[in-house]
Amino acid sequence: MIKGALFDIDDTLYSHELNAVPAKTLLALDLLREKGIKIGVCTSRVIAEMDKFPDVLLDRIDCKIVGTGATTVIDGKYFKSYVIPLDIARTYTRYFEEHNISYDYTDINGDLYYWGDLDKVNNGGYLRWAAGNIKFKPYEDEEITNLFYFDAKDEEVEYIDSVDPKANISRWGNSGNICAALVDKSFGLLKFCQMYSFTTDEIVAAGDGGNDDVMLEMAGIGIATDDAKENTKKAADYICKKPIEDGGLYEALVDLKIIEESKRMKSYFVELTDIGKSHLNKEDIEINDLEDDEAIIKAEYSMISSGTELSRAFALKQGFKYPVRPGYCMVGRVLDKGKNINANIGDRVFVNAPHASLVRRKHGNEVQGPLIYKIDEDINPIEATAINLLLVAIQGVDLSEAKKNDVVGVFGLGNIGILAACMYKKLGCRVIGIDPVKQRCDLAKSMGINDVICSNDPKQDINKLTDSKGLDISVDVTGLSQVIINCVDNTKAHGEVILLGSPRQSYECDVTPLLSMIHMKNLVVKGAFNNTVPVKAEKENERSLENNLVRVCEMIRNKDIDISKLISKVIDPKDCEDAYYDLMYNKDKVNLIVYDWKSY
Repeated sequence: MIKGALFDIDDTLYSHELNAVPAKTLLALDLLREKGIKIGVCTSRVIAEMDKFPDVLLDRIDCKIVGTGATTVIDGKYFKSYVIPLDIARTYTRYFEEHNISYDYTDINGDLYYWGDLDKVNNGGYLRWAAGNIKFKPYEDEEITNLFYFDAKDEEVEYIDSVDPKANISRWGNSGNICAALVDKSFGLLKFCQMYSFTTDEIVAAGDGGNDDVMLEMAGIGIATDDAKENTKKAADYICKKPIEDGGLYEALVDLKIIEESKRMKSYFVELTDIGKSHLNKEDIEINDLEDDEAIIKAEYSMISSGTELSRAFALKQGFKYPVRPGYCMVGRVLDKGKNINANIGDRVFVNAPHASLVRRKHGNEVQGPLIYKIDEDINPIEATAINLLLVAIQGVDLSEAKKNDVVGVFGLGNIGILAACMYKKLGCRVIGIDPVKQRCDLAKSMGINDVICSNDPKQDINKLTDSKGLDISVDVTGLSQVIINCVDNTKAHGEVILLGSPRQSYECDVTPLLSMIHMKNLVVKGAFNNTVPVKAEKENERSLENNLVRVCEMIRNKDIDISKLISKVIDPKDCEDAYYDLMYNKDKVNLIVYDWKSY
């Protein structure tokens, strides 16, 4: 009976062709976990490189055996490391320095250092992934677990091999990873067994390269990838029939009856069940037979849109029934996709999907339709969850005729109001923020809005700030009828009133005075409902959703608007009920809340 699964990482679990973990490989890992099988990796990578692999993989791994078996890490805890003898390490490193051979080494704390040419280290035959986690320091007699040399000459390789015949050296071309005697991937497999009290017969192992041979031979069942080296295939009991990108590893485990065939992956999602009640539910998502416009997205983060979601969480909006699945601001990674999706597997995307760990989502070209939009890696994924809020705000700004030095009053300093105010300020307008809630006013000031009126009746203060001239543009972000009347009242002749908020609540009044002000002051009143722009621009420089997405992503990337100041906390989705309670009843302390899905 198989109790443990031990995998090589590079091109066994993680595809360098896709720069991602194939969806069916993730499905296989989930099915192994459901059966209670412990999952380990045994890799030549050192610990400083491991965080370069995606969380969607690392979160599914119980045990990391790194440095070709030299070090074992479980839940961040280091177990005994096996070091290269001091005299041997000295001999190697002195030779490398004398012959100008670049090298790096890992000490027993997992820290990585290098000597020589960093470009050779990071771009050598093994493609180091430690950029940012590596420091320059020649070897100085530290205890080390791994010593990696890069781009040696043929005659130098011969000498390196002769220094310690007992040392284990894994080689990629003329670069190599040196470990202590007897430390190889079979040694790593034994450590895996020792950690969980398994026998080697209770292990299935999989790999693709020469240093995997001994691990596959020792395991109860050894699996070689379809493109593995010939010696690796000979060492295996089973050879994958397809590339891992096409589900080869998943099908191998099914054929060997280690897991049962499944076309579904588990997804956890936030569900509103009654007034003030919510929980984390789960379902199975069909992952096969994707349509051309569909993709499977693994969520990283999703933002609670407090206005829309609170109206349902606490039944402020009529005309719906529980249960409800809220949310439309998600950032995640593409696990699989149809041919028309403009992103690659592994790319980070923004998607207007409900709060869930995994979604099957379609991209459309209709106004207010489903959206999958690729975002660049240098854009903070937590801040990117605010893309929809920014799209709403930019709609109001674009519809106005704002010019430099115009005086713009933004009525309602919720998140969209603050974002709109920041955009107007970026255009060179003088912005006055208006809101009766002190916490919102203080937040607006922290975002750079200097003129803020904290009042329900701002007319007197507006007159003071404008020398009684009034506002060139008034923007309502509340959707409240009385506030819209205030906007009209405080806008000067020939000005604009932008209705960015959606009116929802009934309000009774005599509309004649309102219409009279609009008429007598020659005001232009514009509705600015979001998502009424076309998805694609038909003419150059025409407003479109795609162009707006580029613009708001640039705002996040360049910190034109510091979204981080609006986010109060990032939480586990299982705490969703507390999140909605805080947003409803602790508004003086809590603003935006983001769910972190990386561990699901």
